[in-house]
Amino acid sequence: MTKGLSQPSQNRKTGNPKAILHIFALCSFAVAQPLLDLIAKNAELLVARKIEGFDIAILILVLCIGIPAALSLLVIVAGKISAKLKRAVYLGVIAALSSLLALLFLKKAFITSNFTVVVFAMVLGGIFCLAYIRTLMLRSFCDFLGFAIPMVPMLFLFNASIYRITFIPDISFVQATELASPVDSDSDINTPVVMIVFDELPILSLLDEQADIDRVRYPNFGEFAATSHWFSNAETVSGQTSFAVPAMLSGTLKPKALPIAADYPQNLFTLLAPTHELIVSEAVTSLCPTSLCSTGTVVNASERLEGLFTDLAIIYLHLLTPSQYIHRLPAISQSWGNFTQQSIRDQQNHNNNVDLSGRKSKFQEFLASIDDSVKPTLFYYHTLLPHVPWDYLPTGQSYVSAHNFLPGLDMSQELWGDNPLLVNQAYQRHLLQVGYVDTLLGQLIDKLKSQEIFDKALIIIASDHGVNLWPGSKRRSILTPEQGKDIRGITLLIKQPYQEQAYTHYEEVDSLSILPSILDIINISPVPQLQAESLFKTTVPINIAATKPFLNNKTLARKIALFSSGSYDRLYNYTLSPELLDNSSSKFLITGSETLSFLFDQQAILNSVEVQSEFIPALLTGEVFGHSTSAPPIQLALFLNQKIVAITHTYNENGVLKFTALSAPSNFIDGQNTLEIFSIADISTKKLEKIRNQRGVDYRYPTVDQLTIINGQDGSTITLLPEQVSSAIDKIIIEDGYLSISGWVINQTQVSPVDYLLVDLNGQLIYLGEVNLLRRDVGQAYNNEAFSSSGFSVKLPINLFEVMDMGSVTPKIIAVTAQRASILTGLTGSLFADTISNMFGESNSNVQ
Repeated sequence: MTKGLSQPSQNRKTGNPKAILHIFALCSFAVAQPLLDLIAKNAELLVARKIEGFDIAILILVLCIGIPAALSLLVIVAGKISAKLKRAVYLGVIAALSSLLALLFLKKAFITSNFTVVVFAMVLGGIFCLAYIRTLMLRSFCDFLGFAIPMVPMLFLFNASIYRITFIPDISFVQATELASPVDSDSDINTPVVMIVFDELPILSLLDEQADIDRVRYPNFGEFAATSHWFSNAETVSGQTSFAVPAMLSGTLKPKALPIAADYPQNLFTLLAPTHELIVSEAVTSLCPTSLCSTGTVVNASERLEGLFTDLAIIYLHLLTPSQYIHRLPAISQSWGNFTQQSIRDQQNHNNNVDLSGRKSKFQEFLASIDDSVKPTLFYYHTLLPHVPWDYLPTGQSYVSAHNFLPGLDMSQELWGDNPLLVNQAYQRHLLQVGYVDTLLGQLIDKLKSQEIFDKALIIIASDHGVNLWPGSKRRSILTPEQGKDIRGITLLIKQPYQEQAYTHYEEVDSLSILPSILDIINISPVPQLQAESLFKTTVPINIAATKPFLNNKTLARKIALFSSGSYDRLYNYTLSPELLDNSSSKFLITGSETLSFLFDQQAILNSVEVQSEFIPALLTGEVFGHSTSAPPIQLALFLNQKIVAITHTYNENGVLKFTALSAPSNFIDGQNTLEIFSIADISTKKLEKIRNQRGVDYRYPTVDQLTIINGQDGSTITLLPEQVSSAIDKIIIEDGYLSISGWVINQTQVSPVDYLLVDLNGQLIYLGEVNLLRRDVGQAYNNEAFSSSGFSVKLPINLFEVMDMGSVTPKIIAVTAQRASILTGLTGSLFADTISNMFGESNSNVQ
């Protein structure tokens, strides 16, 4: 008879303390410790989510006690049924936890990126379980591992950053008042102060070929500079927002501090609190104590914890998933959290923790809060623009249906690829979003003038850091000394009260001087902690062109060569072979391609464009079939409404041949637009081969009785069959200009995800989209790995619904596999109509 657990285990009482101890110990190492360690190293996530000490206590209880307790309860319940079932469940839990632990170790120790590492981890977990059964020494070792149960949470709590968030109380109103400097008799305490911080805005993006602000492309920055001090050689002290912004607002750089008031007690908000009302909106920091800044949105504990645990689940999946499949997970870069809502529909993946949704509407809310109150006011706003994702045109229209769609960037490593076209297209989109930032600045100027605040106010326009947009480089890292300006070179303009003349400063200054300058201008005594002096005590404006810091800068030269300066025409029209733009198909010798076909991602949206709406499908993306991904790229000519709007080439992304290009909004017309794609056989002889649209441009219903048939443009039919698929609608959410529906769908008959989705409203096709997002939970639920890529996220522009009678709406999501289709359940007309009604109620104020 096997010694150890075999026979004796059958006689153990249900809930044997040592068995429970082993579950808790293994769970501490496999689940709690990796997550808590990651949180402790990135405590800014907690700050950005406004997490409090109570929330941290709940977090520890769930990870260190709740999860192992649930697993232990499962074993106990199984024991109530039978000893054999209890044994099987218990050993299954041990094997699962040891497999997770092995997978975490293997991912760190080996380069293997495919599913083999998961299989190997499961084998190791099985071996550990067998050894656990047969070896008393291993079970004794698990007894010893029980020390981790209290040690893991203790080490987490006594991490310096976590300790400060958990145990150090927020600054009270009395403490804040005591922190403020004495107010001089000649202080300008009646001066309103306005400070706007733009996120990820390098000064190089605003410059023309003369290294001056491009007043044609960015007229509002030009207008503001005309009555301001422009510090053209200003640099940030950190490329990380959680350090750069506190440095601006406190005048100190603290490399180990958190962006909280307890670590920066003397800052812009506490220093101005005795004399100014505070209207403050912080995006990443929490420097304004709640006793002073209670005007922001209050998030209750349940909402904070729901968001935090959702993010932790995504992070844990990233810890476990082989790198080959990480691109299918919701991204955990490019944002400060809320990963599921931001990226569940993103097919790609150090500022990783704040919600980037609602950037347009939040700025409008801030503008609405500005008025000329009796008491002088500090208006502070940190906007997460023009930070990625790059979704906006200068008009404020959004144009990207796949959230955070950014080909050319490995988001898991923040690394640009070596494809110059993709990186240049990303640069193009960045500059267009900078144009939207210019539009927002114009709205701010107009609002301040309408409230008679502009002239008398001290106004600071700044950015926290820049961004690197060179192929082969990291987005936030420096490869060469000259690239340092891409990251460090920031936008900084300061308008003094009643200033009417422009001054340009060319000498190098840094962002630590911003707070001392504010205190200097309004005559408040500086505090001793300041690590810099006022800019107006250390700099003298000069106007010698030879001293301009960026005249010979390589990044600026590249930007001008690619996109020129002045009007947006060259920026919109960046493309390969620009000489071919605007040509009609009649100018070319055209034949049909015998092998190639394409799919366009926004085919249905092209059928109902409204040029002046909040959304316009300017980003033309899709897939090409019939060409090997290992062969040289195909050069493509994209015709929109019978004229060339872009020349691009295909690129390989995870074994799929794709294309992307941007079209100017002026190329679209109201109503139906037609996209045609040609491969360029020979530019010199103007030979083109027309590529077949694999799905046509329309789907029509020949019958109205339950819509039995869908007709494709090529005459093929797709039969609607009941109960062909299993599916679930997980979430319907409203974002800037969009309605997003996410869920999963599988084809039960063919044991695979479906090919694509059609969204229909009242018999009208409004969307066609892919089904390929990672849903490991679905694969596990059906015990079939083929179902792990069954997720979808449908993102629909508001303007698609404006002409519909929502009281009689009949929504359908139709899943298509080969020539068969089924309608998904779970999307009722009333739910859909209510969501749309709420969307219009919330969005009316946001339409510009």
